[in-house]
Amino acid sequence: MGGFCIVLPTVLRILPTLTIFAAYGIIALMTIAIIFHITRGEAKNIGFNIFILFLSIFVACGRRNLNKVDLNSSRTHSELV
Repeated sequence: MGGFCIVLPTVLRILPTLTIFAAYGIIALMTIAIIFHITRGEAKNIGFNIFILFLSIFVACGRRNLNKVDLNSSRTHSELV
């Protein structure tokens, strides 16, 4: 579900800033999941959570920097170069 929330707003160009908030939500969720696994003595099971956490941080930082440029621009890459 979180993956859809990250991808769909940008793909459909409907409020692409929602992608950033979805990434923030997944960051919070994965952080809590890591803490939960560690407190239960399941530290060996946090690899996937860390992977998703880093992916979400990457998306949040990338989208935040991309929003500074202009997401609503209809120009293609070849027109910008």
